[in-house]
Amino acid sequence: LLLASDEATYITGSEYNIDGGLLAGSAASPKS
Repeated sequence: LLLASDEATYITGSEYNIDGGLLAGSAASPKS
């Protein structure tokens, strides 16, 4: 909800990956 709020007007020149956690999924997988 940050990107939809008024505070988001201060965020400029940044890229955000909104992929539901797929980008971090491989790093967070525990080894069995």
